[in-house]
Amino acid sequence: MRLLIVEPDAEGHHMVLYARLLLREAAKRGWTVTILTTESGRNHAAFNIISAEYGSALRSIIMPETSRARTGSMALFMSQLKLWKELKRAAAANHEFADFDLVFVGTLDFFEKALSVLGSPFGDRPFAGILMNPKFHRAPMGLGPSSRADRVYKWLFRRLLHIASLRRLLVIDEPFRQYCVEQGMARAEKLCVVSDVGELSEVPPKESAREKLGLAGDAFAILVYGSLTPRK
Repeated sequence: MRLLIVEPDAEGHHMVLYARLLLREAAKRGWTVTILTTESGRNHAAFNIISAEYGSALRSIIMPETSRARTGSMALFMSQLKLWKELKRAAAANHEFADFDLVFVGTLDFFEKALSVLGSPFGDRPFAGILMNPKFHRAPMGLGPSSRADRVYKWLFRRLLHIASLRRLLVIDEPFRQYCVEQGMARAEKLCVVSDVGELSEVPPKESAREKLGLAGDAFAILVYGSLTPRK
């Protein structure tokens, strides 16, 4: 099995957890793994962590640096379009792409709108990936406010599922998969739920943890894993 992992921004917990765990399994199975990333991604500490663990067998292909828009629907789409074009250019420029059995994209959110409109930038190579943050299902399921763009995003997502070379679409939101199945979306069988991963050490028993935090045994508590932004 020859696997390509696409991580333009090879940093943060997506790299040191998702890609790291995938590489561990690949090593157990004897797969050949290559990572497509930028020069800054390859020089990032997160890349060094997985490179040290996987060993010298880990190869990399370098693509141009990327940037992502922070606000505005049009700016967001244009930044996604730029990344889509760079990925297509990287696929066309490297003869190795013809040898990969599967392309795995760590975070499809960075270009999934452009992907839905234009199809796969990897040609006919089979690919899979993780979609972290779909939102158009939240209002119909009573999970959040509606957006004027919900209909458009739902239409785009249906197009995404119809891409022939997309073999699996991983999501961390079980209600989202449930919504797609209940809506009778074609190709919804491509959706798979995976847990948002984390590695914890020396985790105390629930009772002693509550006691240390001053929480009553029957108190309702929400555990937040990761950083807390003002939006959260």
